Amino acid sequence: SATGTASATTFLRGDGTWSAVSVTPTTATPSALTADQNDWAIGTGDILRISGTAARNITGIASTATSPMLLINVGSYTLTLKHQSTSSSSANRFTTAWAGDCTLAANGGSALVVYDATTGTWRVM
Repeated sequence: SATGTASATTFLRGDGTWSAVSVTPTTATPSALTADQNDWAIGTGDILRISGTAARNITGIASTATSPMLLINVGSYTLTLKHQSTSSSSANRFTTAWAGDCTLAANGGSALVVYDATTGTWRVM
């Protein structure tokens, strides 16, 4: 039997051996949004610090982006993730459990988004 202690940096593998966690999340800060975004080619990163030059709507993210992603609104204006907006391709749209939009408040509002390849949509957590 394996001996040791699980922590934030170690875990017990299914084969009974201990392994170190070696994943460091990447953070990116894309340019401020100057218009509403459809099929947004946001780039890659695990944590994205996003902002807009005014209140903006985001209807979808190009499905080649990193999944999952934590979106954090670091700007002074509200950003809204639009639920199932037809302004983006179906494979790039957001889906929320409450079937409504997700508002990221100015200066810290956030959402975790995960791409669901089975349904072809970004799930907003």
